[in-house]
This record gives sequence, structure tokens and C-alpha cells, in this order.
Amino acid sequence: MDHGSDDRRESAGAGVPWAGVVVTVMSVIAMAAIGWAAWDSLPEVVTTRPATPARHGVTVPRLVFVTALPMALAFVGVVVAGGTALADRVFPRTPLSPRGPVPARVMVWPRGALWLMTPPSVRAGTLNVLFVALPLFLVVLQAGVLLRAAGHDLPLDTVVAVAFGLLLVALGGRLARIGPWYGSAGERRSRRVAAALMTAVGVACAAGAPLFPPLVVAAASAVLFPAIHAAFVLRGVTKAR
Repeated sequence: MDHGSDDRRESAGAGVPWAGVVVTVMSVIAMAAIGWAAWDSLPEVVTTRPATPARHGVTVPRLVFVTALPMALAFVGVVVAGGTALADRVFPRTPLSPRGPVPARVMVWPRGALWLMTPPSVRAGTLNVLFVALPLFLVVLQAGVLLRAAGHDLPLDTVVAVAFGLLLVALGGRLARIGPWYGSAGERRSRRVAAALMTAVGVACAAGAPLFPPLVVAAASAVLFPAIHAAFVLRGVTKAR
């Protein structure tokens, strides 16, 4: 019996984010349906930025306006799926699974490779959260933008900022888990603290958007969220030296 082939198939299967794949495909279909439903209500040329005395306006064809977000989501999904498949081929099973020893050569990989050295099951869980939360956020964004362009009056800034905060809440608890399974207890504690802080940023964004200027709240959250994650990654790099 070829145990190596079985391990490779098991590792590859564990790394496939099936929930994320299904939700992403369904979200692209939903966004296309929303675009089709709003098509006749949209002008042939959509103004995305009105002209002012200080700047020129920006317009795009209706087809580009309707298809931009679905195509962007599909492109990101293909790139991430391809990168994950490549990682599973480039990295051997041993550093990705706690069932075997860690080769000495793995320990010299830069900390920037932690994502690739994360166990496939953890990586798949993170991708599932990403490709469930992100497509749903983009569906809300697509619907809001098309309704606004079609002439409907709705608080788009607030809706998008709340949805963005919920996206950060979903991602906060998972991003901090990225890293090799053989990380120290101190690193795992740091990840938990980072997860709590990043989740708190998302909660503050979703709760604060209806109370304060939503664009300011969303922008501040967009800066704080990656800054917290980067700070904990840099802390791990510094301690590893």
C-alpha cells in the first residue's frame, strides 16, 4: 500500500475550502442576478464620481459597472485557489501535519511563509471563513451600489460600513490562527490576543457606523485591523531572532 500517496490525497482533501467554494459560486450567481434585475434601471453610462469645479467626473459603461464586482470576486477566488494548490505541491506533508517531525530545513523558512506552512485543515478553515464572509459582503455592496445608481435612496455608506465591520469580525478570529502547527505556547497566546483585538475592531466598526460618520469609521477600522495583525507578526519575527 502506498501510504505516501494516501497522505498526499488526505492533505490535499483537507486543504480544500469547500464551503467557501460553494458560497463564492452562489454569490457570483447572485451578483449576476442582481445586475440583470437592475440592468434596465441603470443608464447606459454610469457616473461614479460627479464632476466638480476642481476635478473631472468619472463615468463607466453600464456593462463594466454591473460586472466589475462579480469578476473581481471570481478572479480573487481563482488566484487564491491556485496559490493554495501550489503551496500543497511545493511544501511536503511533514511541516504541514503534526503527525511527523519537523525537518531542520523547514525551520529556516522566513516567517512570511507561515501561511504556506499552516496545516491544510487550518488553512482550509481560514479560507472557508474568508470566502463565505467576503462574497456575502460583496453581494451587499453590489446590491447597494446598483440600487443607488438606479435612483433609489438608501444609506449606502452606513450599510456598507456595517457589513464591512461584520466582515472584519468573521476574519479576525481566523487570521490570527495562521502559522505552523509547531508554534510555541507564547505564539499561540499572542494569536488569541490578536484575534480578540481584531474581532473587537470589527464589532466597533459595525456598531459605530450608524452613530458616527460611516466612512470615517470604516477607514479607521481598515487601518487598525491589519496594523494589529502586522504588529503581532512582527513581534513573532523579533522573538524568533
